[in-house]
Amino acid sequence: HIAMPNSPKSLNYFDATDSWSQKVLRFFHMPLYVRGPVKGKMVPWLAESPPISGDHPNIVTIRLRAAKWDDGSRVTVEDLIFTVKIIQEFHVPGHMEKWQDVVKMEALDERTIRFTLKGPSPGFFKRALFAPFVQKKRWSPAALTARATDDPLKTLTAFAPQTVSSNGPFFLQTYTEPFFMVLKKNPHFFGRGHEMDGISVGPYLTTIILDFNQD
Repeated sequence: HIAMPNSPKSLNYFDATDSWSQKVLRFFHMPLYVRGPVKGKMVPWLAESPPISGDHPNIVTIRLRAAKWDDGSRVTVEDLIFTVKIIQEFHVPGHMEKWQDVVKMEALDERTIRFTLKGPSPGFFKRALFAPFVQKKRWSPAALTARATDDPLKTLTAFAPQTVSSNGPFFLQTYTEPFFMVLKKNPHFFGRGHEMDGISVGPYLTTIILDFNQD
């Protein structure tokens, strides 16, 4: 059991701007890179290796690990491209700033993506590559609905998903809003058995119950 003083404002990735929503979604949405828990350096996470720039600093190539969502479908660069395109098209606050220097994305294959940047962009390496992304299959209908309205951004951020697609260590089994949330170990989690800064990655729990105490 983990006691939390507030429940998440939203399970909508594009609207989860408050700290409690972000804390909860970190169980489900994995980024390309993380900061190592010991040395604090950039560590490949959903990416299988460091970003490659080569002789062209404005072109960055990244390859994903062989990973799956909790429904068993593969995590592909199309999920990442979809997420970034939605952020750029709808100008989603809190996200747009991370990806504003990206002018082109190419899927070289199912797991390899090439970014073309406006120019040298330290922010891209410090912020964008640490941002997670959503499952295209789950979010495409919501994006289509929002695009057809007079206020696409408002419609997109108002969407209230009942569950969350997870490529992280846990998936959402039950959410009794606003009281508690039951998380179960994700059998498809790509990180199990890997090492991060010399620490073996779990998860080592089968169930987590988040208790939201708002008194």
